[in-house]
Amino acid sequence: MVSPASDTVYVLAFDIAVDRLVAARVGLGGVVSARLEAERPRAGADLDSVVSVLADFGRALHHAAPPGSACVGVGASYCGMIRPGDGMVRFGPDMGWVDQAFGSELALRLDLGLPVLVGNEAHLGALAEHQRGAGAGVQNLVYLYGDVGVGGGIIVGGELLDGDGGYASEVGHMLVNPYQGRPCGCGSRGRLEAEVGERALLDVAGRPAQEKGREAVRAVIAAAVRGEPAAQDALRPHR
Repeated sequence: MVSPASDTVYVLAFDIAVDRLVAARVGLGGVVSARLEAERPRAGADLDSVVSVLADFGRALHHAAPPGSACVGVGASYCGMIRPGDGMVRFGPDMGWVDQAFGSELALRLDLGLPVLVGNEAHLGALAEHQRGAGAGVQNLVYLYGDVGVGGGIIVGGELLDGDGGYASEVGHMLVNPYQGRPCGCGSRGRLEAEVGERALLDVAGRPAQEKGREAVRAVIAAAVRGEPAAQDALRPHR
């Protein structure tokens, strides 16, 4: 019987979300052997601070790997539009990133002699579900991801539908409310993530503007379970 040498061959994986940074050492076969996470302030174009935290995480995970093991790749998911090939963040509407050289900067700080491959988080999520998750064996699927905003990925005929420039399937920015829609981080109004994302839910539930994040959303869910009308209304489908 042949099994993957997950202890000796691994990759470093990073996830850059609006409010958190995550790094992991993942062994051959998909075994997560170590994981580090930090909260991230929701503050503008913070490329330097994000890269610094992730580089520290990456070096710590690399140095803690078993003797004789080898890092064979580095990948990162980012909640924004990524230019294929060089990991440039063309636009991150929830964080104010425009043309930020994230992939090359992280590779430089890690100094492992490896490029950092960067992709849109929802596109990568669609590929992951198609290869190993709920969509394994399915040739056509639509993947939706909801956090602070909304993202999506589409698999057609077993291939990711990413468009000519790699920016396709931005379902979170589809126009769903053309009449007095809520303002969106992209500068438009009435987009899907503006209408159903974190801020929309908290506003309908009557929560103040300073409340945000997963704990605030969990608090709304708990309040709905207790019977609070505003919280229940926030979780109810609206037409």
